[in-house]
Amino acid sequence: MKSKFYFGFLAMAAIAATGCSSEVENATDLKGNAIEFGTYVGRDANSRATVLDLDGLKASGFGVFAYYTAQADYADGATANFMNNQKVEFTTDWTYSPLKYWPNNPGDKVTFFAYAPYDVAGAVLTPNAGTITFTVADAVANQQDLTVSDATSNKNLTKQAVTGKVNFNFKHVLARVGLNVEAMVDRVNGDATGDPDTNKENGTLDDKTTIKVTKVELIGKFDKEATINLGTSAWSGVAPAATDVIYTWEAANFVTSVADNVTTTKQQLNNANNYAMLIPQPVTGMTVKITYDVITTDSKLPGGNSTITNVITSAPFNFNFEQGKAYMFNLHLGMTSVKFSASVADWDTGSEIVVNLPINN
Repeated sequence: MKSKFYFGFLAMAAIAATGCSSEVENATDLKGNAIEFGTYVGRDANSRATVLDLDGLKASGFGVFAYYTAQADYADGATANFMNNQKVEFTTDWTYSPLKYWPNNPGDKVTFFAYAPYDVAGAVLTPNAGTITFTVADAVANQQDLTVSDATSNKNLTKQAVTGKVNFNFKHVLARVGLNVEAMVDRVNGDATGDPDTNKENGTLDDKTTIKVTKVELIGKFDKEATINLGTSAWSGVAPAATDVIYTWEAANFVTSVADNVTTTKQQLNNANNYAMLIPQPVTGMTVKITYDVITTDSKLPGGNSTITNVITSAPFNFNFEQGKAYMFNLHLGMTSVKFSASVADWDTGSEIVVNLPINN
């Protein structure tokens, strides 16, 4: 069976960027001038585990840095002298300890930054610089979402009314990558990107053939470590790696029913816990490599089937991963069936051979 691989992508803006959010209200009793917190988090219908959603925020809590600067405005390099990676947890409301109170001097200012999930793996906090240096885990299964509060909303706050809250609007600051897969049988889409899909006459996969995806690799010179400024929400120190970095989805990272039986209908391949989480960056010469088996039931063969393992790599392409956006890469597995034709030739009469026999009188 002759196989082809066509790769495409679908870019989807993360819901956090659309302004659609869900609010968690505090239900605490009024505590005078105590500082209370409320939160907003970008809402994502596909969010689970590695992608931080509202439930994930409640489960993990978030960390707060607070900078008391008296009458001056906050500036990079200020000392985290009011809160230093203070954990805020959710029970029936958002709580933390020890409780802090607003300065009573008129015009005194406090600046608040926050990140989530609390104590996220791969994060090195530098409170007095107001930065987080983040390293992306090698295995997709171990990669986590990172959110930070809106950089401008909680700078240089003065004493609030007793009913006021410091509200954190958390935004996704990484780029998220997921996978879709479909079989394109016989009539293959020739569009190099696969988007839009102009193939309207996809063939039918033979009922004795099964396509099974075992591995997908995203290969490129990805920068795995960079620093985000909590005061600007901007990344710095992003540069291409010297050699290729490979982010791999294995069988355990897939929706089993999809990976073990790829059909002619596009379906999400990665399970909800296994999106790749990348530092935002442009990548030049990236490729996608996919390993899959084509299994055909045939009682005339040893073991009752044939299994052909295909390893196909896309042509290199350039792509810019943007902060807070989600991307679905569409994997088109082009399957071309083996076809036969036959004709029957006339007998070859060869050369005429004359045998002279003696004449009997």
